[in-house]
Parts: sequence; C-alpha cells; structure tokens
Amino acid sequence: TELSARTVPVLAVAGGADPVVRAAQVDALAARLPSCRVAVVPDARHLVMADAAREFNLLLGAFLARTELD
Repeated sequence: TELSARTVPVLAVAGGADPVVRAAQVDALAARLPSCRVAVVPDARHLVMADAAREFNLLLGAFLARTELD
C-alpha cells in the first residue's frame, strides 16, 4: 500500500549528526505520510534514543500526549 494512505500519527525522530540517515531522507518520508511530525535532535547521531535519551523521551512523551488528545 501507498504510504500516503496511512492515517496513523507518526513521529520521525532524527539525529542532526546522523551519518546514516540524512535530513533529506527524513523529509522525504514525512512528505509521504500525511500525519507525520519530524523532530531533529541536533547533536544526536543515528541512535537518538541512546545519544540523547532525555530529549528523545521528552519528544516521545509530548507526541503521545498530543496523540491521546486527538
């Protein structure tokens, strides 16, 4: 199925210093998912949840709270 047909909320968290996944790739994914939010953690690398655990958890918590309210 086409990604644009998906209606579930999506959070794409990217590391600003990620050597594997580039910002353009994250933006391309978000463009194909109508309900996608993108968050970039500037100093994190590929494993954002390990490199910036506090920031990741705050982003995820806020996203889940917003999703719960919708």
